[in-house]
Amino acid sequence: MKIMMQIIILVLQFLAANLLGFVPAVAMGIGNGWELLVFILGFSLGVWGVGALAARWRKSYQARSQGIRLLTTLLFCGLGVAVILLTPAIGFIRILYPLAGAFIGYYLPGLFQKG
Repeated sequence: MKIMMQIIILVLQFLAANLLGFVPAVAMGIGNGWELLVFILGFSLGVWGVGALAARWRKSYQARSQGIRLLTTLLFCGLGVAVILLTPAIGFIRILYPLAGAFIGYYLPGLFQKG
């Protein structure tokens, strides 16, 4: 049952991140590279927000832990954007780098927690 719950949480994080990342950028018509800032905020808040709500629902929410996860999510999502800016523009799959960075940033601190 734990595995199914984690899969559901991952799917919800993915959906929320894409909604908060892509929809505001498209709706406001942001372009010329400025949409990457919206992606950082949207992807990070989507992944972290759903994860924080799930932690509250599971009664395992800890403010300090979630604060660290928010910072690492923003950091790794920003690193994903940096990779986009530093590598040659080939294809559209690179737009998933910030999203992958957000997931790495959210789940990486959990590997170093006790318990």
